[in-house]
Amino acid sequence: MRIKSEERKQKILEVAAKIFAKHGFDNTSISDITAKVGGSKATIYNYFRSKEEIFVCATEKFADEHKLNICNSLKDSDKPIEESLFDFSSTLLRFLIRKEIIAAKRMIYSPTTPKDVANFFYNEGPRNTRLLLTGYFDNQVKKGVLKQCDTEVLARQLTALLVYPFHEKLMLQVDLNPSDSEIDNHIKDTIDLLLCFYKA
Repeated sequence: MRIKSEERKQKILEVAAKIFAKHGFDNTSISDITAKVGGSKATIYNYFRSKEEIFVCATEKFADEHKLNICNSLKDSDKPIEESLFDFSSTLLRFLIRKEIIAAKRMIYSPTTPKDVANFFYNEGPRNTRLLLTGYFDNQVKKGVLKQCDTEVLARQLTALLVYPFHEKLMLQVDLNPSDSEIDNHIKDTIDLLLCFYKA
C-alpha cells in the first residue's frame, strides 16, 4: 500500500511540474492538477497541504536529480583547477538554462510568491551553490593554487559571469538556444578571466 501511495505522490509531482512550467504558478490551480492526475482534490490534499507545497516539492524533485552531478564535479582534489571549474561550470550552466528551471525562476521571482517558498529556493539553490564553491576555493587557496582572497566573492563572481549572457534573455522569454560550442567557449573565457587575476 505504501509503494502505491509513493507512486501516486510522484505521479502528482510529475504532472504538477509540467502544468506549472506551462502555465505558471499563479495560473495553476489544484483543480488543474486534479484534472490531469485523476481522482479528487481530497486525493491531492492527502499528500500535500497546499499548491505552494506541491510547487516546492515538484521543483525540488527535479533539482535533486541534477544536484549530485554538480557537487561531484568539484570532488576530485587532484584534478587541475581549470578542469574542475570547467566540469562544474558546464554542469551548473546547462542545468540553469533548462526550460524547467527558467520556468520555476519566473514563478519564484513573482511578487505573489510566498516568502517561505522564495527563501527555500534561495537556500537550496544559489546559497548552496555559493557555499560549495567557496569551500572548493578555500581548499585551492590552502594548496597555494589560488592567491589569498575573499573566496565567497570569487564564488559569486564565477556564478554571475557564467549565467549573465543567457539569464536575461531566458527570463524575458526571448528565444535562446545556445550551441554546445557557444556554451563551452563562454565557460572557458569566464574561467580564464577569473584565474588570470586569482591564480597564484
